[in-house]
Amino acid sequence: MLIHNIEVYRIEVPLHKPFRTALRTVDACHDIVVKVQCDDGIFGLGSAAPTPAITGESQESMIRAIKDFIAPSLMGLDLSHRVLIQDLIKSSLPGNSSAKAAIDMAIYDAWCKLHKISLPAALGGDCRKLTTDITICLDTPETMLTDTLEAISKGFESFKLKVGGALEEDLERISKVVLGTDNKFEYRVDANQAWSVDDSILICAKLADLGFNIPFVEQPVKSRDFEGLKKVSKSSPLRILADESCFSYRDALTLAQMDACDLFNVKLMKTGGIDEALRIIDLATEYGKECMISSMLESKLGITCAAAIACARPSINYLDLDASHMQRIDPFIGGVNISGPNIEFPNGFGHGISDVANLLTT
Repeated sequence: MLIHNIEVYRIEVPLHKPFRTALRTVDACHDIVVKVQCDDGIFGLGSAAPTPAITGESQESMIRAIKDFIAPSLMGLDLSHRVLIQDLIKSSLPGNSSAKAAIDMAIYDAWCKLHKISLPAALGGDCRKLTTDITICLDTPETMLTDTLEAISKGFESFKLKVGGALEEDLERISKVVLGTDNKFEYRVDANQAWSVDDSILICAKLADLGFNIPFVEQPVKSRDFEGLKKVSKSSPLRILADESCFSYRDALTLAQMDACDLFNVKLMKTGGIDEALRIIDLATEYGKECMISSMLESKLGITCAAAIACARPSINYLDLDASHMQRIDPFIGGVNISGPNIEFPNGFGHGISDVANLLTT
């Protein structure tokens, strides 16, 4: 079964309201969708989200990376040689992790269809039910509380609070949400690299003194400041999760050996593919670190593949796969079934997405 054609499309999925963090504000998912077509009719689908502030990739750069560099190296290869194909994807050009992840998803999907197996089963798991948190975007304290109360009405019990302003303002945001919901839930705090080392230590100490149910604080300092992250981790009474600091297995190994954080946030858009994500999760287990599987602001296809990893690794302690709730439409046919915080992987082969509506040619 030979790779016969690789097509790249654009897709625009509008959001219910703008998505705001300390790094960016966006009003739609501007993803790409990749279709890997084989000569016997089997095909696989993958997707990627542009996140310039984190991965350095735009929609156009991902399209060019795939069309000009990755796809030409794969044409005519036998799909059964999946490991070789994935090695070629990795070595096709430096960086471009999200573009590589899109191709990797599509290859995995087609390979699973060839072997008549679901993606979770191919990764060593089963199609279990999952539960995600929901993101509360950076806003005024009052708006963040209103958004949290609305999410509670839909069944959510865990919230990722996006902060990243002045210290006192962020304390007010967090306190407003936690006290306004009687500290009954789980409140994950994500600063998106916005704080200094000293401010991170100070705010973590204050939050701990307040007794809020905060399982961790995510990426308080700049992504490549591993020493600063370690200083915060060693000084903070709250656990520290590395997100933008942890792109690859090499990053995870360095952080683990330094003991610079307590948890890793694993995203396919950072790792460049499923196997690298699994390597990070297994490394975390070896070093006694916990993991969260997460996504960028991306389509249901990417979320479905991330959910498959969660199905395959029960060692993943936290899920942050809520992007679909922010989107006004769902152009994907198949994939995970999402109801409030509950995610259920479908039966069938591959990741279960059979088609996509409203694709735009590139």
